[in-house]
Amino acid sequence: MTVSMKNLSVTIGNQLVQIQHDGVSQITIMDEPLGEPYEHKKRRVMNDEVHLLQNLPMMDFQEKIAMLFRGPLTYQGFRLPVSSVFEVEIEVASCRRLDELPLLSVMKSVIDGLNMEIVANDQLIFASTIEYKNLKVKPSPTKPPDLLSVALFERISNKRRLVHAVDDVPIYVVPKQEPLFFDYDNDAQWSFDVDDRRDSIADALHADGMRIAAGGPIKLTMNFEGRVKDKDLDNMAKVYFKLLEKLGLQAQDVHSIHLTKEEATKSCIRISLN
Repeated sequence: MTVSMKNLSVTIGNQLVQIQHDGVSQITIMDEPLGEPYEHKKRRVMNDEVHLLQNLPMMDFQEKIAMLFRGPLTYQGFRLPVSSVFEVEIEVASCRRLDELPLLSVMKSVIDGLNMEIVANDQLIFASTIEYKNLKVKPSPTKPPDLLSVALFERISNKRRLVHAVDDVPIYVVPKQEPLFFDYDNDAQWSFDVDDRRDSIADALHADGMRIAAGGPIKLTMNFEGRVKDKDLDNMAKVYFKLLEKLGLQAQDVHSIHLTKEEATKSCIRISLN
């Protein structure tokens, strides 16, 4: 069946942004991909120092991710962290529900575990996927409720080479958690540029009839093109996931996420939900 695409123009500041959508599952935004700013960079504090408290279970989980890769790669002779162009594939099998394991936050947590420990910078990750599988049978109380598989690939031209993979590791998966900041007495300044731009696009799509129906499983694909070489893939995805939530998407319905970024002269964000 042929899907009819609608064309939409949105004025944001002094710029006209062109958008195409089918009203239910396909969106193309002709705009430079936005990235979610890091919290500590959104605040103006004395001497540029920000005191924060990270979630300790999350930090422990990320250190375990690094350990799963550090030993084998060091044994193979790699000098860590490595620099190249990478792809990451993640699979989570769990008896826990997706409201406990939002996949984009799990992906972010795994990538943070690899960042600067295994790969020199997470901006070097140009593609990332995550899949969820429900375990019908709960493991024994003495074992973690999750099985995690992670594969790291090096992209070489149009091919890719497996760097290292771990399969079905029993582990308690901890999604990315926002840190707690201690800069309340330093007149923190917040930047709303990304939020305002994203919300303007979401409002225009909603007014033009774009709705995402509840229910899953949903495979979410987001492709980012433009000046994206120095942008984090997962941070760009976070911006547009929030946009989709404003249009009706529920995180617990998303069972699979596929992200890619590509350096290009023309900018756009392509989103599909299947």
